[in-house]
Amino acid sequence: MALAVFLAWLSFCLLAGTWLGSLRPTWRRKFLSGYGRNRRVGIAFPEDSPRALTVLLLRQTWFLFLAVFICSVGHILLWTGPRLSQSTPNSIAVALANAAVAGLAIVMLLEFLSPFTFDGGEARVVTAEDYVPAITIRLAQAVGVAGIALPVGAVAIGAGPQHDAGLMWWEGLVLVPLAGSLCIFMGLRAARRIVDVAPPTAPTLYLTDVLRAKALSLMVIAGSVSVALAYNSANAVLKGVALIGPVIPAWANAVGMFCALMVLLSLVTVLTMIGNVGSRMRLRLWPQLEDGQRVELDASAG
Repeated sequence: MALAVFLAWLSFCLLAGTWLGSLRPTWRRKFLSGYGRNRRVGIAFPEDSPRALTVLLLRQTWFLFLAVFICSVGHILLWTGPRLSQSTPNSIAVALANAAVAGLAIVMLLEFLSPFTFDGGEARVVTAEDYVPAITIRLAQAVGVAGIALPVGAVAIGAGPQHDAGLMWWEGLVLVPLAGSLCIFMGLRAARRIVDVAPPTAPTLYLTDVLRAKALSLMVIAGSVSVALAYNSANAVLKGVALIGPVIPAWANAVGMFCALMVLLSLVTVLTMIGNVGSRMRLRLWPQLEDGQRVELDASAG
């Protein structure tokens, strides 16, 4: 509870601070310098870069701050409000907070996966595997399928004699996993085949690849976190408020183990995504760049 309050406060302060900082040219120069020095980014930004470029880069950072803030608020509601399924407003609020992360990822990040077009350029086809390994994509797809399967399982359990369907946390067991699955599959589908038209060594094309790799990873991470939260809630509902009688059925323990495995699968997917942001893209799409070499971006970018 105390950690959730601290994270909500910290993320809000960071969000407000970076937005205010983006209004100041000196802050923007420092931000772009630090952003470009990251080895997985490797971009030298010009001194007179427009504010629009800083805002474009900050959009992904702002998404992270908003996601942490929303998740923290959801946990505060969870711990301070009435038990889920015993208070309709609280149940809906917590479910909306958990699902909002995936929805926010779609709204704020999907645009980064659009094709890049530059007059007089050459066609270049890229896929999701140019940004993340194939095994990571398969893990993400498995998490997406698991998110779709959860509401089906919840309906089946709610129809049985050992759980009260009226006390199932339907908002969280339906809305949250489906939002997570939608986020994952929309991101993977958008990156399945992207046709860019640009000079093969254009610095702006490289910046597009950097942002695209981060956006795809963040969308999969957001969706996987939503699915993990939903399965964690399903395990609690299975053995908690919706259970009829004091005895937990033997099959419920097996289903609970499956829920725990799905949470673990989602978290493993998140970890593999974090470990591959940017580095794979440089190796596959920009092999001419040496380790640590930075790309010079012209002042017209953004």
